[in-house]
Amino acid sequence: LTPVFCLLIHRSSFRIHHFFMRLFARVSLWLFVVALSLQMGAGLYEMRVVTPLWSASPPASVRAWNTDGARAIEPRAKFWRYCTAAVGLAAALELVAGSKKGGRERQWLVASSATVVVLVLSTYLYFAPSLALLLERRGAGLSDEQVIERAGSWLWLGRVRAAAYVLAWLAALKALSVSGGQKV
Repeated sequence: LTPVFCLLIHRSSFRIHHFFMRLFARVSLWLFVVALSLQMGAGLYEMRVVTPLWSASPPASVRAWNTDGARAIEPRAKFWRYCTAAVGLAAALELVAGSKKGGRERQWLVASSATVVVLVLSTYLYFAPSLALLLERRGAGLSDEQVIERAGSWLWLGRVRAAAYVLAWLAALKALSVSGGQKV
């Protein structure tokens, strides 16, 4: 009787473990898609509304950016600090989780999460420091030509980054739709 009882407990614990692992994978995929949607939407808003305020006519528009502290807009505000970190963490988690899945879901999930990890790293290594130099320091220590060149590079690469975020988001949505037929 004892070996049969142990076998039944082992099988049921395996089923419970399997259920929770699939549930975790499904919930983490949803969180990744929601976080990526929030980041992408906010980024597109900033690109259309905020960026033209400082990039209209560099170097003058960069040097005159946010001189009124009462109505200051900070592109590197707290929102981006936390949102970008959360999206990067969710992407890294999905990259690990996606590598354990199979089929088409894995392809879309790995493509999306790997792209987002690269985009988050580029944000911390290039976009944030460049924006700090241009806007927070108003191009201090740079000539007018350097400000124009840096602003132009930032804008062009920012468009490339926005397009990559849209593609990553679409791939994440595809992974979500492919995984939709699976039961938890």
